[in-house]
Amino acid sequence: FCEGLGQALVSSLMTLDGRGGLVLIQTGLRDANLQLSGQCDRHGDRVDVVYTIENAETHQRVRGDRVSETAGSSLAIQRRLIDSVVRQLGLPADRLSTVTERRTNAAAFDAYLAGRRSLLDYDRPENIAQAIDAFKQALAIDGTFASAQAGLGEAYRRQYDATREPAWIE
Repeated sequence: FCEGLGQALVSSLMTLDGRGGLVLIQTGLRDANLQLSGQCDRHGDRVDVVYTIENAETHQRVRGDRVSETAGSSLAIQRRLIDSVVRQLGLPADRLSTVTERRTNAAAFDAYLAGRRSLLDYDRPENIAQAIDAFKQALAIDGTFASAQAGLGEAYRRQYDATREPAWIE
């Protein structure tokens, strides 16, 4: 869940690129000027996310925050986390509303996060199959969920890369 949440956060923040002037915060991105790192923990019915934003060159902490939310509310966690990161970056409020707006069903989003998590370790064939199942579940709940559609396409491509079976290309 936490790794999927992290990927969803980075994906949402990447939409600011070009509009917010960010060269963004992703490990391994050569031109990044900031790096985002954090930890996500579940404590009973709460999820706590603690993150820091560091200068990518000096690794000095620039900003950071802690976000807490009810564990069963993954969309609320993502919205609060994005809201916090965008505010910590000092971006204008009009940028914030376009990033945090999401009309996805919470159950579909949970399935999407599970799919993203499975794809993190795509070298294991069972993870690709789990990702495909999770993205299909998300799309069964919300057939218009574009991120789940893109995730399913990525999972199919990974499956093709692993098996070289032409059926996965279709």
